[in-house]
Amino acid sequence: MNEPPKKIKSRGIDPMIYLDATEFYETAELIQEENKTRALIVNYAFSIELYIKCLFVTTEFNLIDKPGYPEYERSISTIRDNKHDLLKLFKKLPDADQSEISKLYSHKYKNEISEHLDEIKGDFIKWRYAYEKDQLVSSTGALKQISRTLKEYIESQMNEGKYRK
Repeated sequence: MNEPPKKIKSRGIDPMIYLDATEFYETAELIQEENKTRALIVNYAFSIELYIKCLFVTTEFNLIDKPGYPEYERSISTIRDNKHDLLKLFKKLPDADQSEISKLYSHKYKNEISEHLDEIKGDFIKWRYAYEKDQLVSSTGALKQISRTLKEYIESQMNEGKYRK
């Protein structure tokens, strides 16, 4: 009888994080016409953060030493930034992903994604605590465009089978 592997490690797109990101994206889309600016911005910004993170995930399954059927404990690690800086997170992606996403974005919107990420890089934190600020400005258009571009890119990658299984 073959022994199960003690550790299984994989890298790539994490479909579970993608699904979480899509929930925040779809929530933003739903409230877009309801004049709920803070909620709209926070939901788009968080969807962007999760879409970026889902592109570069390491998942480990470690065998739990128990008799019977093999049981594994799952742990994941992904890129992080304590300040939720969307531009910094984007720049931590592999060069190939950055390049493809940048091309897709500039082709579709005639702008540089890095410039727009720089404009909105701290929106998740700033707008979560909007009541502490006198005045805030954000580009909801850029938030929506970036979120949509990342979603489309990830979906195209998953359709090509480029995801963690």
